[in-house]
Amino acid sequence: FINLLTSTSTNDDSKIFTIKKNYLTLLKKFNLFELNIIYNFFKLCDSFVIAHFIFDLINHKLISSYKNQNYKNKDISKILNATIYLNDLKTFELILKNNFIDNNNIYYLINKLIKNKNKYYSNKNNYNNDELNFKKYIKDNKIYILGPNYNQIEFKEHINVDDICIFTNTSKYTNINHKKSILYINSFKINNFFDKIKIKVFKFQWICFKSNKDFKKFEKKIQNKLRIQKNVNYLFNHGAPMLIQNIILDLLFYLPKKILLTGIDFYLFGSASNNDYKNYDKDSMSISKSIREHDIFENKKTIEFLVKNKLIESDDTIHQIFEISDYYFCKMLDYNYKKYPLL
Repeated sequence: FINLLTSTSTNDDSKIFTIKKNYLTLLKKFNLFELNIIYNFFKLCDSFVIAHFIFDLINHKLISSYKNQNYKNKDISKILNATIYLNDLKTFELILKNNFIDNNNIYYLINKLIKNKNKYYSNKNNYNNDELNFKKYIKDNKIYILGPNYNQIEFKEHINVDDICIFTNTSKYTNINHKKSILYINSFKINNFFDKIKIKVFKFQWICFKSNKDFKKFEKKIQNKLRIQKNVNYLFNHGAPMLIQNIILDLLFYLPKKILLTGIDFYLFGSASNNDYKNYDKDSMSISKSIREHDIFENKKTIEFLVKNKLIESDDTIHQIFEISDYYFCKMLDYNYKKYPLL
């Protein structure tokens, strides 16, 4: 079995066919720790097709283990994440009913918003002053998240003057004069382009940082309103949220009227997502390393869950990507990006 998995003379389709025909019963006997070792090898270093095949097995095993243990398990967050990745809303709701009462929990929030967005009100006591001000700014407003492939001409007519635009890049979008705007910025850019960023951020009303360390670098140096975004790392079992995923999950806490996502392709079309976005490492090896470390499957499936359950809206390109089967999504990733980026 191991020889089959690591064979360089057998293509991925043949490997999966042989596994399903001869080894599936054996593979299902593997515990989660053993499956995760196999998954991490292929996720970090090898085939996206085989990685996703193991990814699905792990998520189904997490959910079945929960049901087999009479709906009791210490890894509740991991199991909830598995229901999100598989879009298993029924089990997601069941787990929350049996395990959570904290109304400041992102899972609880997502569940309430799915059931009835118009009747959900968060607890005021859970917010500090900065968060309360940010909530007043966001609540009941239309939000447009403009990813790196955002088409300014195509979407300009859709955005009203009172809508809020979320930007992910300081160089590409600072020529757009929009009254209500927020910049989300990651640690890499702050650590490497701090002086350039300081000059360009004055147009944004709010700037949101990933960590307190990033926040401290800007505090008292600029006049913008500043805040640290919510930590949603626990929604990811194997990686971490990418910037767009961080933004969406952070905004949901503040109850906007609508979130529309445009200008991302989940790195499906080669380096398109990186044009003028990460031009310091646009080569396929660097992109492959980044999406493998973050876990592209978890990031894509989280957005897909939110779109399918009508918590956010997305543009036509994103809808078309969701129409592609997971198998072909992975085949395209394998075609576009090199193997062994972390070896």
